[in-house]
Amino acid sequence: MGVPTLKRRELKNPIVSFIPLGEVVDSTTTSLTTWPDNDPATNWTDYAIPDIESLTEEITTEDEPFLRGQNSGGWQNEPERHLRMLLWKLVTTSTSSYMKKLQYALSAAAVGGVAQSLGVNGQQWIDGVLLVELRQQNGGAIIERFQVAARMTLTNPGAAAGPQTSKLELSFSKLASGNNTYVALT
Repeated sequence: MGVPTLKRRELKNPIVSFIPLGEVVDSTTTSLTTWPDNDPATNWTDYAIPDIESLTEEITTEDEPFLRGQNSGGWQNEPERHLRMLLWKLVTTSTSSYMKKLQYALSAAAVGGVAQSLGVNGQQWIDGVLLVELRQQNGGAIIERFQVAARMTLTNPGAAAGPQTSKLELSFSKLASGNNTYVALT
């Protein structure tokens, strides 16, 4: 096995798509075990989140104490670090019918011209499949790609009105699925 290649962190352009569970895409019903494929590309691009200003990652860990016996007597603490959660936070200046569903706790995704009652859905998240492609800023080549089952939560709906463009903040926490994948492409 060779030495791992280390690369300088560079400006990256994120392409992020989110397909809610239950959504039918190209005759595939999205579930934790069945995801749309990439053919045609519109299976994912139709669900892309536009105008992304930033995408950050958060990793939550927990240390568990572990005492190992010493040959000379006594104990040595060698804590074990466990991954608890992977979370991605996204800031965008655009919104969608799914984001409005979260913002106003609607029973279904918002549809133009159709009135719905506010606050009827106590569930403030949408489960689905998250696809993230990190591309080179200058050339557009994909550097990293991951696809995970995730829970989308609206963390800040932004200003309702004001002198500046409103920024909407979302978080995506990884859910368990045998389909979760990551690949580094360069």
